[in-house]
Amino acid sequence: MNQKEQIRGLFQKLKTDKRALLVPCLACVGALLLLLSAGGEKAAKKTAETPVQQIEQAETRLEERLTKLLSGVDGVGKLRVIVTLDSMEAYVYARDTGADINGGTRESVVLVGDSGGKEGLPEKLIAPSVRGVAVACEGGGSAAVRREVTALVGAALGVSANRIHVSRMEK
Repeated sequence: MNQKEQIRGLFQKLKTDKRALLVPCLACVGALLLLLSAGGEKAAKKTAETPVQQIEQAETRLEERLTKLLSGVDGVGKLRVIVTLDSMEAYVYARDTGADINGGTRESVVLVGDSGGKEGLPEKLIAPSVRGVAVACEGGGSAAVRREVTALVGAALGVSANRIHVSRMEK
C-alpha cells in the first residue's frame, strides 16, 4: 500500500466515522489555546507602565488629594493644582555584611521568600521628591489665603514655601 492509498483510506475513514474527527480537532484547539496564552503574556508585558507614566500617575494622585484638602479652606473657592515630581518613591533594602574568602568584607542584599521567588527585604521607603506645586484659586488674590494654602501644601507634602506658588484664578 503506497502513501496515496493510505491518505485515501484515512479520508474514507473520516467520512464514515465522525468520532475520528474528534482527535485532530481537539489537537488543533489545544495548539490554538497554547498560542493564545503565550500571546497574552507578551501583551501583559507590553502594558507594564513606564517610569514616566508612573510619575504622571503619582502626580495626578497628589493633585487630587491636594484639591480635596484645599477645597475645604475658607476663601479658596474653585481651584486647580499642579504637582511636579523630581523622582518616584524608592526602596532601601536591608544589607548583610560578612567576611569573604580573601579576608575582606562583602555586602549583599537580604533576600526573603520561598522557592517560588525571592525578593529583597525593604528596610525603608523614600517618599517621592516634589519639585514644585502650583495652585491657582479664586481666592488667590488674598494674602491670607495664599499664606494658608502655602502652609497646608508645605505641611501635606513636606515642601518648603519657595517650591509652592499660589495665584489668583479668574472667575
